[in-house]
Amino acid sequence: MHLVFLQFKGFVSPITHCSRPGAVAHFIALPAAFSAMPLGTLFGGLFFVFLAFAALTSAVSLLEVPVSYGMERFYWSTIKAVCIVIIILFVLGIPSLLSLGNVSGLTFGGKSFFDWVDFITSHIMLPIGAISLLIMMNNRDGSP
Repeated sequence: MHLVFLQFKGFVSPITHCSRPGAVAHFIALPAAFSAMPLGTLFGGLFFVFLAFAALTSAVSLLEVPVSYGMERFYWSTIKAVCIVIIILFVLGIPSLLSLGNVSGLTFGGKSFFDWVDFITSHIMLPIGAISLLIMMNNRDGSP
């Protein structure tokens, strides 16, 4: 993403003023950059099609683990496991969605539900996963 910003920096000044980091910048700064460049509509359209394809393939790979678990642990069929996992994730995603919109004023400890999920995954789960991976990779005999 940073390479894209460096490429477009000369085209549009709002990119330097984009205060929202991460995925939000895709939908604020990049459309402005694409509109300022020659054939920007074509390249912008292609970019967002490819972005949607990348998101879809990532979602499929992330669903693979819980679906496999449901199939092995509960002897579900593939279709049943996929449907159950998607329903569970949809229900769990509703509070995150609402915390960005209708109930954005509802906070716990100064953070919305979405901010808490973001904090827990990026500041707690990610480091624990990295440390666990390092411990497993450092184990020379292959035993758990």
